Amino acid sequence: MEITEATNGKGKDGLWLLDSCDTGYWIPADNGVLRIVRAKRSLPYYSHWRIDDAKLDPSLLPLNDEKKENEGDMELAWLDHGTAPASASYEYAVLIDTNSEKIAKFAEEMKRRRTADESAIDNPPYRILQKDTKAHIVWHRSSDSTGYGIFDEEWSPVVSHQSSADQIQELKTNDQRPKTENCVLLSVSHPCIVMTRPAGEGRMRVSLANPDWGIDPNVPPDTGLRPDMPFLHNRLDLVKVYPEIRTHAVFRGNWDVRGEDVSRLDGGPAGTTSVEFRCVAGLPVQAEFMDISLNGK
Repeated sequence: MEITEATNGKGKDGLWLLDSCDTGYWIPADNGVLRIVRAKRSLPYYSHWRIDDAKLDPSLLPLNDEKKENEGDMELAWLDHGTAPASASYEYAVLIDTNSEKIAKFAEEMKRRRTADESAIDNPPYRILQKDTKAHIVWHRSSDSTGYGIFDEEWSPVVSHQSSADQIQELKTNDQRPKTENCVLLSVSHPCIVMTRPAGEGRMRVSLANPDWGIDPNVPPDTGLRPDMPFLHNRLDLVKVYPEIRTHAVFRGNWDVRGEDVSRLDGGPAGTTSVEFRCVAGLPVQAEFMDISLNGK
């Protein structure tokens, strides 16, 4: 029998959940109504290929229209904002490979970050720097990493984080939010996902992924698969099938850029570095940035 639970997310402290796979979820207050279903369910599964021991079974081709039903005990949770919500928003954190003690401790840490006026009062594990229709930007304290989900190529930084020992100390003592003028990512040419993380003095690691595979929905891709060809799983295979999408990003500072499928571009405003990432099939492109002034270049 299906069990449905509706929990109001408007309490001042929020709540946490732990699923059967040891994945924890923390949901702060003011997220609407959290609905949870635990039941035996049947869900459709669509696949272009079936894989047996990570290899393509030639006898199963072609399977572009294959549809299967998966059945079993399933857990489903969603935030219900009602019909045609206006200016609705959401926030939740996911902890992988955790337990009830760890997720409860995390929830307690996050609870301390808010007062009645929703201002930060402590040092939470992460901070949301921007959350609107243009971008979602989050800074993770322990790794000093910043993740950008950019939805609009017209995006420009609103709130951001500077990676420096001085500002980290300032955050710890004064608990001020990071300043706009310190954002390392300044603009992008396409909606994309970007992560940046300091990698020692004068170095930074950057990852960019363009989720657009460049597929015309009306024209199935010609994979050119042969019976002896392994399943498409790496860039060398995918680039034969899907178009390369050149995504440009502008970063604050003068950087030397190294990595495969990435190039530094000439020109651009003073004090910035323009970089081209050659993206295929949504795969991330990794790069290492080195501060030219500190590396004698």
